[in-house]
Amino acid sequence: MRNNISGLLELSRINLVDAVSESVDAGELIEAIASDLQQDLEAQGVALHTQPGMPKLHVNKTQMSRVFQNLLTNALKYGCTSPKPKITVGWETAEREVRFSVTDNGPGIAPEFHEKAFGLFQRLDTKKEGTGVGLAIVKRTMDIYGGRVWIESEPGHGTTFWVAMPKTSLSSKTPLTVEPDAIGG
Repeated sequence: MRNNISGLLELSRINLVDAVSESVDAGELIEAIASDLQQDLEAQGVALHTQPGMPKLHVNKTQMSRVFQNLLTNALKYGCTSPKPKITVGWETAEREVRFSVTDNGPGIAPEFHEKAFGLFQRLDTKKEGTGVGLAIVKRTMDIYGGRVWIESEPGHGTTFWVAMPKTSLSSKTPLTVEPDAIGG
């Protein structure tokens, strides 16, 4: 019950976080989160790969840390069940958005559960410890940035969680910009 209340408080604070933006190197942010998760990664024998050359974003660092923390923790908890578990963090740019992916080689998720996974208190695997708030936080944060979230997965073929943010956010409260030199434009 305490974990549920804590998760709800965290979700409710997303709008209350001082939305001061700063230049954040996405690669360095992910490295810091991976360092915090290192003990769990090693205990499960997970190989973590991060695509080089990640862009610098002008975002609220606390909010983006929560997004990547929740995606990596989710992959570690639910997607690392194969004999050689692996998580890959990647990125790409499109005309109007920057997309980040967190891919695991775990059991996968059936298409009918893709949208449900981002709902509050929704847990697809109730045998694992969790509150069902982490992916709801990811979705809410992307909503604030005028972005989107989605899953690409099939049972038995791993899962990729995507977050996409506009290069220039539609939200004046929480602006997101991508530094042009970081993405070749």
